[in-house]
Amino acid sequence: MTLAERTLDRCIRSLGEDHPHTAVCRSNLATVYLTVGDAPRAVQLLEATVRNFRLIFGDTHPHTVTSRTNLAAAHLESGNAAQAVAALEGVPAQLMSELGGTHPQTLHCTTMLARAHGRSGGLARATELLEHSTALTEKELGATHPDTLEQRQYLAEIYRVDDRPDLAVPLYEANLAHWQQTLGDHPNVLSAQLTLADTHQEAGAHRKAIALYHAALDRIESVMGPENPLITQIRARIDAAEYATSRSDR
Repeated sequence: MTLAERTLDRCIRSLGEDHPHTAVCRSNLATVYLTVGDAPRAVQLLEATVRNFRLIFGDTHPHTVTSRTNLAAAHLESGNAAQAVAALEGVPAQLMSELGGTHPQTLHCTTMLARAHGRSGGLARATELLEHSTALTEKELGATHPDTLEQRQYLAEIYRVDDRPDLAVPLYEANLAHWQQTLGDHPNVLSAQLTLADTHQEAGAHRKAIALYHAALDRIESVMGPENPLITQIRARIDAAEYATSRSDR
């Protein structure tokens, strides 16, 4: 039995099933299960945790919202996207009313609900949620605030899943420009370059993709050496983009 499991067992014996401290311990243990990949056990604990927190604290208390968000994540890990949607539907609207649209908890919950909708085939609803939260976050917090960058990234991912890479491109470009300015040669910049290149490729802008692939390739070879495994992958992407270019030029 792990420390978290022993702690929950002691709380139940000492305080009872429905004590607030017991609910917190149950939530902590569920987070442990989710972290180690045991989503079914996490779901079982989190469903009980959500019930307890809603009775003790109310629907929009941070404990309740966090447990509902974690429950949605556990459902997604278990492949139950529809149940993830059910766990969170209506919560972002409540949080927006009480905390505001750019509160970290509102943004996190909105993003999780959008991902759940995206996984369950509700791409239109996912896009609606993220377009609204991204626009609001940029307006209220600024174009380079970390929350804006994160929301923009999530929206770009939804556009790609929805086979609209052309809409994802300017979002990735805005984030990449900021990260290049602030991070320099950080590995995250390289990852962003490759993501943008892949998105250009999906959108049919093969020459732009090739230019970005070559820029990434030059950086990897100079910093990590010519034997880095990523080099082979990028060269394969360049070959695919060049082939697509040759086909489109005919």
